[in-house]
Amino acid sequence: MCALRFIAYRGVRNLLPIHPVHTLLFRSSGPSLEQVSLLLAIWSVTVVLLEIPSGLLSDRWSRKGMLVFASLLKMGCFLIWMLGSTFLFYALGFAEALASGAIETSLYDSLKLEENHTQFEQVYGRAQATTTLCVGLSC
Repeated sequence: MCALRFIAYRGVRNLLPIHPVHTLLFRSSGPSLEQVSLLLAIWSVTVVLLEIPSGLLSDRWSRKGMLVFASLLKMGCFLIWMLGSTFLFYALGFAEALASGAIETSLYDSLKLEENHTQFEQVYGRAQATTTLCVGLSC
């Protein structure tokens, strides 16, 4: 996975029309403003807690397999939101955070194969900027 492909992947993965409306979706279906804030905090905590385990799983299993699994899980999370509009279903919908460790290790390994691993921070930063840009475009 070269740097440009990685940056494009991160952008496309976050070019979702749900971004501008997910808080409105939560609010329109019952959860209070405090519960919506708690849901977003749950999402943040799951990302942090699953960062290292997802990297370890991708080391033991397969990086591509982990990325495919995480993408399918993300799709499943959105389906969960369509099935039920309760706080619990919304909280379960944020279980897609398994990709973060696999994404970072895949990038590092790819750059190392190209003998560019010293560029990790620069490429990852550009990918983060692209992610933010694509979320903005979604909105």
